[in-house]
Amino acid sequence: MSKAKLNYNERAWAIDVISHINLFCSKNNLFVKKAGGERTLKDHSKKSLFPDVLLYGNEKFGDVIQGWELKMPDTPITDIELIENAQLKANKLGLNSFLLWNAKEAVLYIRENNYFSINKTWVESDIHSREDVENNQDKWKCILEDIIIYISQIISDSNYKNVGLLELSSNLYVDSLKSFKQDLSCNFESSAIKNFDFDIEITEWFNENPTKNENKYSVLADFSILSWVNRLLFSHYLKTFNQDAEIINNLTLSSSIDDVIETFKKITEKCDFMNVFLSNVGDKYIGDKFLSYWLELNELLKEIRFDRIDNNYLHNVIDSALLHSRKKVVGQFSTPINLAYFLASITIKNRTANIIDACCGSGTIPKVVYQIKRECKIPPNEALNQVWASDKFSYPLQLCSIALSDPQALGNLVQVFQKDVFELQPNTEISFVDPFIEQTVTKELPVMHAVISNLPFVRFETAEIPNRKNLSNLGLSKKSDLYAYIIFHLSNLIEENGRIGVIISNSWLANEWG
Repeated sequence: MSKAKLNYNERAWAIDVISHINLFCSKNNLFVKKAGGERTLKDHSKKSLFPDVLLYGNEKFGDVIQGWELKMPDTPITDIELIENAQLKANKLGLNSFLLWNAKEAVLYIRENNYFSINKTWVESDIHSREDVENNQDKWKCILEDIIIYISQIISDSNYKNVGLLELSSNLYVDSLKSFKQDLSCNFESSAIKNFDFDIEITEWFNENPTKNENKYSVLADFSILSWVNRLLFSHYLKTFNQDAEIINNLTLSSSIDDVIETFKKITEKCDFMNVFLSNVGDKYIGDKFLSYWLELNELLKEIRFDRIDNNYLHNVIDSALLHSRKKVVGQFSTPINLAYFLASITIKNRTANIIDACCGSGTIPKVVYQIKRECKIPPNEALNQVWASDKFSYPLQLCSIALSDPQALGNLVQVFQKDVFELQPNTEISFVDPFIEQTVTKELPVMHAVISNLPFVRFETAEIPNRKNLSNLGLSKKSDLYAYIIFHLSNLIEENGRIGVIISNSWLANEWG
């Protein structure tokens, strides 16, 4: 037996299958437009988290049609582990069908009533061994073309559901949290036991980002997973408008965590969005399992032609990603977009003036302020220069920076920064990275026409405030909610006859301090 034949395994065959699908689809106008998956293929001794082959449809929406699992003829097509693995991967991506193929037999499964059942089978009677797969390529290629034609006919039926990038990204957020939260939590805890400085870092972070009913390691795991997926998705989104972000494609399945962090550092230096790509607490302690998953996900996103996806649809993908993060991290206090738009509309009188959200959270209010300015025909660069956003905590700044990303304004500063609201004063110096000159620039906080914020629901007596003594002179009860003090402080930021529009609880109605 020749060495070449010994080396012809599932991986080698999968690459040949993908190549022939792409050749066949390029010559025929089918609903299946191309195939991918060779980037995520691993050695047969290692399990991949995504299908061996992925079929893609309408590039305008980044449609993923179906996943295939490939084996050699010595693995029965009825193998239980093979079937269950294919089902798991289909569910992970939100797909409603999959194909199993061992070169001798191919079986198409389609989901019906929440169960996968056999729809069609193909048999090639002359293929029985690995050698036959390599030596009878014309025969399995004939079967392959028949499969592609049949699948294209199925998906032309309006009842067949494809998964666009919008739904795919949604499924990936859900799957990432479900699959890796416990693993990251354990990694953080075990690393903190071995490294007291890291434990202190987590504790300080947790005190800034308190969450009820969960320990600090579990909460950090949630934040970390969302942050990693956000950074990855935004990197691929960004490369469609800025070629410097293409370096995300240089990462491979063998890249280290240091390689990834360095790549994000380079993207920040070239493209800005420092708040998006900034290294977070625990980044180096996520562990091999999640890193491997993240790198496979990166390979998957490399195969999607982001540059061919409709711009409006692509922006909806980013908005959907933000929605997942807001629900998980910001939770019930996230500002509904319709309420944010209404509040901004009635607060802003001069649409060309500077506006700030001093408790920006995930960026809903700054986004609608920018939207209102654009609706008034203010150029993107000017509109972005008139919107300011800050928050006491670092994580929401990632979401806010993404929310303010506009392809038409790339190369301009996104004025999002970390600062306690009580530290804000006119002429306060704020540092940003200017992506155009690739240098740090300092800007003075201008006097604002308006402040628009959804204020935190925290008691004054329990909050950490940098200048508490000065605020105590206002004479309000120590049992007052923090927002009462914030409103007084915000008046220092606005021009004469400026306006403050805030969302607050109704607690003041039933209290003397109100």
